[in-house]
Amino acid sequence: MLALASAIHPLYPSHSLTSSSSSSSSSSSIKSSLVTRRNSIISSASFLASLLYSSFRFARAVEAVGEDELQQQEHRMVRLFQETSPSVVFIEDIEKMKNTKSSNRVDLSEDENVKVEGTGSGFIWDKTGHIVTNYHVIAKLATDTSKLHTCKVFFVDSSGNRLAKEGKLIGLDPSYDLAVLKIEVEDFELKPALLGISRDLHVGQSCFAIGNPYGYENTLTAGVVSGLGREIPSPNGSAIRGAIQTDAAINSALSDYGIFLYTSEGACIYNDLGVPSDMNYPRSLVSIEASGKGNSGGPLIDSFGHVIGVNTATFTRKGTGVSSGVNFAIPIDSVVRTVPYLIVYGTPYSNRY
Repeated sequence: MLALASAIHPLYPSHSLTSSSSSSSSSSSIKSSLVTRRNSIISSASFLASLLYSSFRFARAVEAVGEDELQQQEHRMVRLFQETSPSVVFIEDIEKMKNTKSSNRVDLSEDENVKVEGTGSGFIWDKTGHIVTNYHVIAKLATDTSKLHTCKVFFVDSSGNRLAKEGKLIGLDPSYDLAVLKIEVEDFELKPALLGISRDLHVGQSCFAIGNPYGYENTLTAGVVSGLGREIPSPNGSAIRGAIQTDAAINSALSDYGIFLYTSEGACIYNDLGVPSDMNYPRSLVSIEASGKGNSGGPLIDSFGHVIGVNTATFTRKGTGVSSGVNFAIPIDSVVRTVPYLIVYGTPYSNRY
């Protein structure tokens, strides 16, 4: 047979056919290997693409959850402000100008006949019209002998109507920097603030300040409880103990009741009210200033909208007038003990004897 093949195809010897058969087998093997490798690569690429897509979908899911949580936090804060701000009031300390036609008559009928001496905040204590604020907010009214000072209280009723009434001073306690005003309720309804408990506070928990800094009404600032059991001076020079420290902005201004300077050892070396200089506070050389540009007297609230303190003061570096972010509020537990006596007797319990 091979001889016949050689005879028919003299140019192709017998060994050429063998070689051709062998090459064909080798080529088939290579092709099979390439196909297998290609399939493996395609399979690996498909798996990698699937893995990347799954990772992408997981990342998007995590991001969506994060965005949802962020939105929920924002919604909670918005709702917190909407529910608590109607209980916060804006207070103007007003000096009435004598009518030029008669030095014995005071006229409040025209805006040009009054001068705003200062501003502050407060919150509604009850539905009968009692307003709690800081003593230093209404100090000029409390010490006025000319009968030219008064205060105006701006607020909203439970229906959202904006109103303004004269606030009558009915009680004060300079030792705790607290005062109570009274407005005529008439036929509108007030929304009293919800009172919390300060003795159960913990450092690190969220808190919020609502007030009227620099006349910007209904301002909300957020922060945390930075410290507890602090001691700060009051307008009459006594110590307010148990104060709440917070980094929620209170936007302080020059004190209405004086500047206190301390050495690094904590000794009071200067004040402009004649306060005894042996008052000691654990602070470096700083000045304490009342938050007298609108935030004073406003509430410090927790995440549930409960009042946990009355915003009062901040520490500022000597000569700068810039807040250090170390702010203080009178604890609500002290306020709850004091205010009822101010409403009934006009003075704190300690002054009754």
